[in-house]
Amino acid sequence: YNKFNIIVGAPKLTVKTQVKNSTDRAYLQVASVLRGQIADGTYPFGSKLPSALTLSHQFQVSPMTVRQALLLLMEEGLLRSLQGSGTYVKHLDIRGCGFSLDSLADLIGTENAKVRILKIRTQKASDSLTGKLRLKPGARVVQVVRLLMRNGPPVLLQRGYVPCDPERPLVEAELDTISLSGFFTGQHSGLIKKGELEARAWLLSPEEAEFLEQPAGSAAFLIDYLFYDFQDSPIGSGAFVIPHHYLVFKTQIGLWTA
Repeated sequence: YNKFNIIVGAPKLTVKTQVKNSTDRAYLQVASVLRGQIADGTYPFGSKLPSALTLSHQFQVSPMTVRQALLLLMEEGLLRSLQGSGTYVKHLDIRGCGFSLDSLADLIGTENAKVRILKIRTQKASDSLTGKLRLKPGARVVQVVRLLMRNGPPVLLQRGYVPCDPERPLVEAELDTISLSGFFTGQHSGLIKKGELEARAWLLSPEEAEFLEQPAGSAAFLIDYLFYDFQDSPIGSGAFVIPHHYLVFKTQIGLWTA
């Protein structure tokens, strides 16, 4: 599902390009033209751009305007500057690409989704949870196991844990700190400052397969999560288990233009 588009080898333009009158600022127009020239191969990946002075003559603008345009394209990740050498078009690099979770949002955020609570209880935190949630040895946590169904069939199994707080209702604690649905609907409580997600390939255990009505050992995705509050303290940990055919990771790399 990864998409990329590389166009190389096109000759460089030698004609002058004048920035036209527009409601856009001049540097935005210059950046737009340069962005298009990178996209059509005028300046291939890895190639060196003319100097700011040369570009200012080409576009009939000031060198400062050109430098503003180049800075904008650097912030977009299209260019890089090497001191004493010049400005270059960055090579295509997939290391920093990110994948959307739109398919997960569709599962969780749909109006046809219904949640069934399979288990809610307090228990002693495992060594792993004690470390993740920074708990004292022997501390207790609230465990919630839920099943998400969409138009009938189960599509997602959630296991979540929050520190046990006797001053806070269990259901309220669970809904506020270990539910992702609010992030896709814009209705989360606002208690969470940040979080970590880790996706991996998974094989359904017999219990997971029974809940999800899939054969044991079927391929699935497991998404571990860990949420932090505004004091940077971990307040919720858990995992989502999703049969592989319900979740698609998709991204685009390279320069895409309208």
